[in-house]
Amino acid sequence: RHTIIGGADLDRDDHQREGAEEPSETDFEEGTSRRHTSQSTALPRSNGRGICPAPHRNEVQFVSVDFPSLFQCPLPIPPLPLSCTPIARFLRPRVQLTTVTEDLGGRMFHRFRRWLTPDVALDLGTTSTRIAIPGRGIVLEEPSVIALESSSRRILGKGTCVGTLARQMLGRTPDSIRAVQPIREGVITDFELCEAMVSYLLRKAMRGATGRPRVVVTVPSGLSAVESRAVFTSVERAGAEQVFLLPVTKAACIGAGLPIAEPLASMVCDLGGGASQVSVMSLGDEVAGQNLNVAGDHLDRAITEFLRRKHSLRISPQTAEQIKVEIGSSLPLDRELSIEIRGLDSISGVARKLVVDSEEIRLALADSLQQIAMGIRSTIERCQPQLVADLADTGMVLTGGTAQLRGLEGYLREQIGIPVRRDHDPERTSIRGALICLEHFDLWRESLVTDGR
Repeated sequence: RHTIIGGADLDRDDHQREGAEEPSETDFEEGTSRRHTSQSTALPRSNGRGICPAPHRNEVQFVSVDFPSLFQCPLPIPPLPLSCTPIARFLRPRVQLTTVTEDLGGRMFHRFRRWLTPDVALDLGTTSTRIAIPGRGIVLEEPSVIALESSSRRILGKGTCVGTLARQMLGRTPDSIRAVQPIREGVITDFELCEAMVSYLLRKAMRGATGRPRVVVTVPSGLSAVESRAVFTSVERAGAEQVFLLPVTKAACIGAGLPIAEPLASMVCDLGGGASQVSVMSLGDEVAGQNLNVAGDHLDRAITEFLRRKHSLRISPQTAEQIKVEIGSSLPLDRELSIEIRGLDSISGVARKLVVDSEEIRLALADSLQQIAMGIRSTIERCQPQLVADLADTGMVLTGGTAQLRGLEGYLREQIGIPVRRDHDPERTSIRGALICLEHFDLWRESLVTDGR
């Protein structure tokens, strides 16, 4: 047992003037036991220097504190706050040092692990697959096509005939070779091929990295449990440690910089190659949304069917896409465009050339564009009046590859009556949103869909 004496020194002159005697050792011992039993729990706090100031300059406080042996564990709680005891000068720096060391060590380990195995954002689209890594941006963009042998289903080129090389084979393969798109309308239709494609693209994008990455995948909104399970299984078998799903409309809102976390309506229409969705977001969640039945592939088929009926000319899907990109439009142009195409004459059975202009293609796309406008209008009708009032000011953002069709924003503005604008890079808006979620993973983790196993 030790005795701690705190407070101001006694003024001997004051005691002598008042006729008081100096306290003896016996008085000290009596005062110690008396104050320890009655006032030890009501002493003032430390002044920050390890000393408890006395309430009065002539009053001495005596506090008894047990200092256990170093081999006793745990430490008993002293009758004073820890900061008032000499042991505080040893314990307090040690506690702070431990906390700082743990935080610093955790951050260093996290950075080292992310350096060895970085997180990956994956935009698994019908037309293209994109991969982005925090700190590096979009590192890979390849068509979602894979080439394989028809009999053995082995991927050509020892598993490397994926992406651009396989896309060049579409419509040009013999019977022994097939060029396949494992994703149709945003849904995986061939699990094994999708797994092989994602595995190859991940290895290509993460050269030099070790371990299994954490992957955030953008998927169409409203996937069923079976469709979601197919995405989880394919990406996990492709080499991912953890898989998180992010709805493509939410990713597009984040990538476009819309304030979806605020009590304000934000509307986005993602027009992809195989699937299109429209969604109204507020307070971080979807208020109203709808999957549209029209996407880029549907527009290509509309062009193909129009040329077959009007000009008796059969063309490939690749030619139809080229026509849509080069001369397609939604509204009349100041200067109409034209293009020369080649195809098969369905009557004579021989090759034939044909020159088509943008006015004909605009007529071929009219019905499909009308369906898109009707789907957007029905989504707005399901919103509350206050949200619709917000949309009259904030408007709608177009994302996706099909959003690049000439005059589409002006056409939709006339049809639905709210401002419409196109993102500056609509094809990569979703992957930018997924990348932002990875860079601020702790903030967006609750918005991601996990496996739940």
